[in-house]
Amino acid sequence: YQLDVWIVKYFERSESLGLYSLAGNLATMFWILPRSVSTVLLPAMASPGSDVSFAQVARVSRLLMTLNVTLAIPVAVAAPWWLPFLYGGEFVGSSWPFAILLIGCAPFARSVVQAGVLAGLNRVDVNLKASTIGLFVTLLLDFILIPRYGINGAAIASAASYLVTTAYVT
Repeated sequence: YQLDVWIVKYFERSESLGLYSLAGNLATMFWILPRSVSTVLLPAMASPGSDVSFAQVARVSRLLMTLNVTLAIPVAVAAPWWLPFLYGGEFVGSSWPFAILLIGCAPFARSVVQAGVLAGLNRVDVNLKASTIGLFVTLLLDFILIPRYGINGAAIASAASYLVTTAYVT
């Protein structure tokens, strides 16, 4: 998402950057609960006498992903109404990028949980590889999609990156 911001700033007007920034910040709020869980799991998995099992972690990550996807659908569908209500009519342009970003952000909850587990098991190499793949997907798609589709292209690039990263980690 941050990479998108730089590239959107280069190709688009500052108004578009503001719309995209709002969409991105709202979409990544879907990671608040998974980050909290990940923060708890990291030391639990690193502890030699931990009673946390992979089955439990997998169940929790699936539950959080399902919860995120279930919440994301109505939130995305209703975005053209609630975004202008909360932020003003000039922000209705954030609705599509927000909905597109949620396609990647909601399932990425599973990746967020897995990242904490992998770090706790000293398997940061998996996280690094996943992040590197995500970076390349974002860069490639940003330069292809942003000049043609603007902030919607940026959202597609980030959503694709989150999905690819999630697929790699899980």
